[in-house]
Amino acid sequence: MASKDEIDRLLAEADTALGNRPAPLAKQAAPAAAERPPGKFETSVKAAAISGGVAAALVCAAFAALPFFGAISGAAGAFVATFFIIFGQRLTRKKRKQ
Repeated sequence: MASKDEIDRLLAEADTALGNRPAPLAKQAAPAAAERPPGKFETSVKAAAISGGVAAALVCAAFAALPFFGAISGAAGAFVATFFIIFGQRLTRKKRKQ
């Protein structure tokens, strides 16, 4: 997504190209603090939640075809188990030196 400064600059260029007098650009404030990259905990939670969702969908689909298994409870169990396994592995994994 373009920043407000880029949009203002492009609008000024378009006005100039069309022969209109460009509006004065507002003084640029101090650059906004760059967003910090997500930490290890945040990325681990996201990865674990996605993995858990995929496992839950697969188990639910498989158990729905089998009449003697509960599809919803199996999916919930698959999500919880996968979430905690992936989350634990990602938090305890050490970076490899390259």
